[in-house]
Amino acid sequence: MQEPPTTFEEFLQFQKLTAWPITLEEDLQITGELAVYRSPNAIADYLCKNAPFPMEVIDSMEQRLNTVSSQLEDHASKILICKTKPKIKGQPSESFLKGISGALTGSCQQLRKKATAITRNTNVMVCSFPGFAPHELTDLPGQLDAVQLLNCISEAQHFNAAFLKIWKTFFLSEASVAVFKDGFWWYFLHKFKPNQEDQDLLFNRIADSFVSLLLTVHLDVKDKFFQVYADCLAQAIFSAFYEAFSMSHNHFGDDFKTELTDLICLWVSGIKPLPFIWKKWNLKWLYQLVARAREMEKVPTTRSISSGSMDFNFEELIKDTRYIQILDTTSTITTGRKTDDLSKKSRESHYIGPGPEFQQVLFNPGGRSPLVAHYLQMQGIAHPAAFARPYIKRTEISKILTPCTQTYQDAIGKNRKFHKKRLQDYVKLCEQTQEEILEIQKERIRNNLTFNRTEKAIIMNPDEVKIQSELLVEKWEHATLSSSRHQRKDERETEAEETKKADSDSEVTPGPVEV
Repeated sequence: MQEPPTTFEEFLQFQKLTAWPITLEEDLQITGELAVYRSPNAIADYLCKNAPFPMEVIDSMEQRLNTVSSQLEDHASKILICKTKPKIKGQPSESFLKGISGALTGSCQQLRKKATAITRNTNVMVCSFPGFAPHELTDLPGQLDAVQLLNCISEAQHFNAAFLKIWKTFFLSEASVAVFKDGFWWYFLHKFKPNQEDQDLLFNRIADSFVSLLLTVHLDVKDKFFQVYADCLAQAIFSAFYEAFSMSHNHFGDDFKTELTDLICLWVSGIKPLPFIWKKWNLKWLYQLVARAREMEKVPTTRSISSGSMDFNFEELIKDTRYIQILDTTSTITTGRKTDDLSKKSRESHYIGPGPEFQQVLFNPGGRSPLVAHYLQMQGIAHPAAFARPYIKRTEISKILTPCTQTYQDAIGKNRKFHKKRLQDYVKLCEQTQEEILEIQKERIRNNLTFNRTEKAIIMNPDEVKIQSELLVEKWEHATLSSSRHQRKDERETEAEETKKADSDSEVTPGPVEV
């Protein structure tokens, strides 16, 4: 048996060819024939003539649809929205209608419970990982749309329009969505349902998808893109947890955010982010969306059945669907709007007390991202020693002390409020003192007027002046005499006390002591 050709020359000899592929010798001149059909109308006429389409099929389908639609409306108007109770032969009995209404109510309640259990009211401790599929990504829980969630995160970052367009091209790509989905399930397993085998498989695919994304991003925007990529990816994973597991929000606190941001940044760049970087996240759109979803869950979806009729209104049935669409549109608009609160940058202040502890660590400036290094390790590509660079010292935070509840800025604000209150009290006291001074001045003016009127009245009566003068003289003399008498009495009492004291001292003094 002849062996198959191993080289290109043997292949040509085996096929009895001189060149491959075979070149066509005839020259096809089709530009002249197509010159007539340059306009869209000419092309449409040519197609209708040479490739006719049976339009009667479409007309027949439209007629059938119109007929069925009219029959359905007639049926619904006669049976489902019957407000009266006419006596017609063959009309269903009241018990039959009650049975149908009960069955519909039970079915609606069961469907609502199933849908609610699938969508929102999910506990993270009850959820389980569906399993790793080698050639298919695992969907997010709660029927969340990964692309829509990443788009909301992009709109909330307040990038400029030019960079936002480039950002969405890569952040909403298939590779980025793959990193997002697998990263979500990896962290779910790591945090709540540890499974090392599934985690290893997910991490391998995360590294593969990240390298694909890294090679896709253009070199001109690569540095700027990956400066914020890790933070945005952490926001997306947190948003997925928060929206999918509405009954487990107590598990997604500050420690959860800190651990998540540290892990994603270490995966992407190998460097820990700044502490509490998640405080700058703009997740107002997420909280509003979850709150509106909870309000929607409280709205009853079943309709009340009256005793004589059964209401079945199509407008009411699609009301909830319209409301959901409006919510989606509103959430998209809200994420793209720059509010005053978010645009204003709050001043950062250190907590009162000691700060974090720092340490010096060795850092390789020529190293690779851990995801890239893991991908190269899977492919059996080692790091070349020729590109190895010397390690440098880098300062990083080793321990974050438990901060106090009050910062220096808070203390300054508190003192300012206290100073403002004291100043207001001082101004109020000054105003009150000024009012009292004015009142005293008014009282003095009134007293002066009264004195002047009394003085004038006395001067106008000479006899009264003489009597009052004599009374004043008598009072003065009496007062002078009384004071002199009291003075002499005090002097006599003082002399008596001194004499008595001298006598007592002489009696107590002992005589000479005989030896």
